[in-house]
Parts: sequence; C-alpha cells; structure tokens
Amino acid sequence: MGLSQGDKGALPSQPEWCRVALASISDAVITTDAEGRVTFLNSVAESLTGWALPEAAGQALDSVLRIIDDESRQTVENTAARGLRDGVFAGPANDTLLVAKDGRERPIDQSATPIHNEKGEVVGALLVFRDTTERRSHERVAQQALAYADDIIATLREPFLVLDRDLRVKTANGAFYETFHVSKEDTVNRLVYDLGDGQWDVPRLRTLLREVVSYNHPVHDFEVEHDFPTIGHRSMLLNARKFPPESINPDMILLAIEDVTVLRDAEANQSLRVEAAERERRERELQEHAAELERRVKERTSELQEANAALEVFGFSVSHDLRTPLRNVQSLAQALVEDCGDRLDAGGRDFCRRIIDAVRKMDTLINDLLAYSRLSRSDLPLARVDLNEMLAEVQAALANVIREGQAEVEVQGPLPPVMAHHLTLVQIVTNLVTNAVKFVAPGVRAKVRVRAEDVGEWVRLWVEDNGLGISPEHQQRIFSVFERLHGEESYPGTGIGLAIVRKGVERMGGRAGVESEVGQGSRFWLNLPKPG
Repeated sequence: MGLSQGDKGALPSQPEWCRVALASISDAVITTDAEGRVTFLNSVAESLTGWALPEAAGQALDSVLRIIDDESRQTVENTAARGLRDGVFAGPANDTLLVAKDGRERPIDQSATPIHNEKGEVVGALLVFRDTTERRSHERVAQQALAYADDIIATLREPFLVLDRDLRVKTANGAFYETFHVSKEDTVNRLVYDLGDGQWDVPRLRTLLREVVSYNHPVHDFEVEHDFPTIGHRSMLLNARKFPPESINPDMILLAIEDVTVLRDAEANQSLRVEAAERERRERELQEHAAELERRVKERTSELQEANAALEVFGFSVSHDLRTPLRNVQSLAQALVEDCGDRLDAGGRDFCRRIIDAVRKMDTLINDLLAYSRLSRSDLPLARVDLNEMLAEVQAALANVIREGQAEVEVQGPLPPVMAHHLTLVQIVTNLVTNAVKFVAPGVRAKVRVRAEDVGEWVRLWVEDNGLGISPEHQQRIFSVFERLHGEESYPGTGIGLAIVRKGVERMGGRAGVESEVGQGSRFWLNLPKPG
C-alpha cells in the first residue's frame, strides 16, 4: 500500500486526496512514520482516543493509542508498533481495550498495514480500528436471550431443540438427552438431520424447516423415522415454529420432539386405543408449552432490549447533553470573576463562587451516575486480587483525605486473596473508607479498621468505623441511589456511593451489608468469592 513518497525514516506525508479519503471513512484511522511516530489521525480516531491531530503529531503511537488486554488488564504492544519493530504485520487483533486520553476504556478491533515508498521500503504504518461497544452489547443481549430460552425449555418434560437458520442445534434440554440417550457433545452445533445414524428423510425435513425459517409456516405433527446408536429405531413427531420477529435472533426455530415409537406399536393393537387419546392430549400440551415459551421469550427479549436502549440513551445524555452546558456555566462564572472581579461587590463575588461550587458538585454527581450505570452494563471479569496490595492502593489514593481529616486507618493483615474485578473492588473500598472518614461527629477523630474473616466459601471483608451510626430502619435504604441520611450542608456527597458498593459487589457474585447502631459506628461487610 503506497501512501508515501518519502524515504525510510522520514515522516510520511500523504497526498491531499489520500487525507480526504482517510478523513471521510467511518472507521478510525492513524498513520505513522517508520519509527512509529503519529503523522495523521482522522476525526473518528480523534474522538475515540481524545487526541487532536496537532498535539498527537510526532508522538509515539503507543502514547496516543494505548491498548490493554481485556482479560489481564495489562498494557499490550500495538499491532502497528510491533509490525514496524519486527517487520511482520499480523492480522486483525480483537478483544483489546483502547484507553483514551481521559482514561475511558472502549473495546476495539484493530488491524495494521505497512506503508511502502516507491522502492518498496516500509516508511510507516496505517492502523484502522473501530469501537465494538455496540456489537458487544448486542452479543450480550443475544446470549442472555438464548440462555433465558435454555432455562425455560430445561423445565419442560418433553424433548426440545433450538435450531439456528442453518438448522444447526444451538441448545437442547435434558429431556432430549434422556429420551434419545445422546450427549451434549454429539448434539450441540451439529445439523439436526446429522443426529444419530440412518436417515431422517433429509430432503423433506430440510424443505419443511426452511419454510419455517423463510415464511414462518409452523410445522405440526411431522412424523419421521430415525435410528439412534444407543436405542435403535424410533418413530417421532416433530412440531416446529420460528421465534417471534421481535426476538434478538428471529430466525431461530423451536423444535418439539415426541417419541411415539411405543404409541405407534400400540395403535396396531386395538386393546391399546386409549394410548392414542393420551398422545393427542400430550400433543396439545406440547403446543401450549411451545406457545407459552414463545410468549415468555418475546417478553424477556423486549425487556432486555428496552433496558439496554434506556441505558444507552442515558449514558449519551449524561455525557453530552448535560456536561457541555455545565462546563459553559463554570467557564463563564470563572471568567466573570477573573475579568470583572474588581467591579463586583462582595455579594456578586460570593454568587459567582456559589455557581462554580454548584457546577463542580453537579459534575461529581454525573461522574457517580455514570459509574453506577457502567456497573450495570459492563462485563466484570474476575481474577485473583491480593487484598493487602489493594488496600495499600486505596490508602495511597486517599492519603490527602485521611491526612486532612486526621483519621486513623488500621489494616489488620495479612489479608487473604479473593476473586474480584480489581478496579471495581478498589472503587468500592474507596467509597467505604471515604464515608468512614467523613461521617463522624464534630470534634471526633475518625478511626477506621479493615479486617477479613473466612466464611465458608466466601472471604468476608469488614470496614468498621466510629462514626455516626445508622438506625435499623435505614440500613437497607442507604444502598439505594440518591438515599441520604444527613444534609448536604453538613456532610457533602451525591448519595450514590453506597449504591455503587452494593451494585459492584453483586456484579462480582458477592453480597454487601451493614451492622450499625446510632452513635456506635458502622461495620460494613463484603462477601467475596475465594480463589478456586
């Protein structure tokens, strides 16, 4: 890909038509010289990284496009930088996170291509990447919908399969495995007419199921003969219908199967006619089960879609529609003080100060709301966390708060390891220690003690204080959003800190609670899973 006419080592300078083309595409684009220094960003790349082209030009690529591994949370070398260093440009890289200039993380897919000059020498790299947040969100919702369908059919006594549009088995219930004596490994991700031995009258079966996918024609009482390796020849009745159009994957098929081998044999004997009536009753029940399953999957899918849509709208509104006018108000108030302060009386200057303080409080509230919203939507992969190192990190971050409050923080170690999401656990413990230092009676020096104990399969982490205490009727309410027990003028805050504590612990598979008496302090506890 020849985008440059420069010599090796020089900054590549793209022709104007090339810059216009790169600036107009919907993916993010960054180009570098042979030493990995940034030479160009299009507007999409500026938006994702937080770097403007004038300040990014000449910077090392890994400074502008900081990448960390999604699972290990470790910084990884960029694909373009690695290609320039080793001379080998690998294929697309997925499942990585971009850390923007302001610290925000976004999942991305990326690929890198060398830039050659007329002599065929590599004089730079072209890096293309895109934000995959929306795609991951859709994938999570689809997985949740399929898992919900799996939970429903697992409770039914009749054999059920869920097929994709290619007629490949996506899931089956326990009744299917028990009835036909087959394993999950021999069933899931196989074509339905490849299950077992023998033939399913494949052309006819494929035609009927394709009609279900293409034209939404339900199939009732389709009888097939088939051989299974463990139980031999079976006669079966199939009932198939497509998932509703509102589903995450509306082309999936719900296939109910009834083994009527014994019933078919019995119908040849006049003395067993009563079995035919029972079969008809069960067929009606199967159809009712299928209709109920379709209704419940449709409702659950709609709820998931509405919840995700609401969160997306909320996050966009908070990030863009609220913060921009707030920054304008703050800037104008500060400019008024700086430029016109000598013309304002004491009252006017006090009004300006109050405006600036109110904007700062509102910005803090927005940050807390966004943190709470992200906890509801983001994946929180768990890993082994050393509580001793985590507490040292929290104390270092709160050093100024602890010193200004003249607080005493005691950690009774050594503390055991736990399975947790490191950044979320740091935020949770930071909130608890901050509250312990803040909510004390006037003239009382805050004393905070952190300890841990073994509780069966859990590690229980305690954060204890000598603060104001909480009456029993309020001890559950304090974990809700915007619940405050004390006035803003006495104890400033947003009322979201403890909501983040409970939400974060629950997202990591644990529990949170409090034991407290008014005037006797509080003892907050977190149940966290032990490492396996």
